Amino acid sequence: MKKVFVFISVSIAASIFAVGVYAQGNEPFATHRFGSFVASTINDVEVNTSNGTITLDGNDGSIAIVEVFVTRANNWGSSFGGLFRRNRAQNDDIQQLYKENYAVVIKVENGKLYAVATPSRWNLPNDERLNISFKITVPRQVNSNLRTSNGSVKISNLQGSHNFNTSNASLNVENVSGKIRGTTSNGRVTLTNVSDDIDVRTSNGGLTARDCNGKLVLKTSNSSANLNNVIGEVSVTTSNGSVTVNGLSGSLNAKSSNGSMTVTMACVNNDVILNTSNGGVSLTLPANNGYNLNLSAQRVNTSNLKSFQGSMSNNRVEGTVSNGGPNISVRTTNGNANLTLN
Repeated sequence: MKKVFVFISVSIAASIFAVGVYAQGNEPFATHRFGSFVASTINDVEVNTSNGTITLDGNDGSIAIVEVFVTRANNWGSSFGGLFRRNRAQNDDIQQLYKENYAVVIKVENGKLYAVATPSRWNLPNDERLNISFKITVPRQVNSNLRTSNGSVKISNLQGSHNFNTSNASLNVENVSGKIRGTTSNGRVTLTNVSDDIDVRTSNGGLTARDCNGKLVLKTSNSSANLNNVIGEVSVTTSNGSVTVNGLSGSLNAKSSNGSMTVTMACVNNDVILNTSNGGVSLTLPANNGYNLNLSAQRVNTSNLKSFQGSMSNNRVEGTVSNGGPNISVRTTNGNANLTLN
């Protein structure tokens, strides 16, 4: 049986006492393999756990693999006596706790792969709790429904419809196409080479999207949003954070409060709407287009406007460039707006 090394960290500050117990090991606790006949029947993946990570990866192979990773959960002493009490998780074997306290189901049934870990009761003592994580490899064309908490979710190299939820952890989506819906809180969202229909949301975590294509709805709070080389119809919402967009081709609707916006459009084929408060806006548009402009700020600065017709003042610009085109709307309070045609 694999040995488990336990590290105990004690930190004392401001009359708060804490004991952390960590089980270390990078090898799977258990591995389940399904051959080509069963793998070829898999159309959906259902994963449910808590306090564990979920990784779902697609490949061009003909097998399906589920790896289970198990560690002891952190145990925090809530009192001075709790700091020094004997901890059962330090002495008992993880396998015994796994067997006694958790029901883990891994199976393929009616075209669906299940990987579900459920505690035998919801009031397990802290020193008997485990973190159960799943790393799953399946054929590329599947749908998925993934649920965890306090653990990250990563999906990659897939096509299909994917729904995933966690909290207090990150979401990472890479090389995935289809209908994608994901939520977390207190965690970062990273999208790389994702396409089609994307709606991901977080709070207190940053948003990053690179090399994406399609309809994107991105929402966060108390953090920034950064987009690079994106094509499509994009909606970005944040609060108390900045929005940075580089090389966007398509349309953009961005909203923020207490944050600046820096946007460079590579191609504009529909409206660009930017709204913020307590932050400046810098917008760069291709010079070979016509536009309908409606800009309002403490001060509006423009550069390289050609064939402009309309009204212009220190804090407002309204009119057309080169006989008009897509609507360009900028609103900010307590900030300046800078528009450059380049």
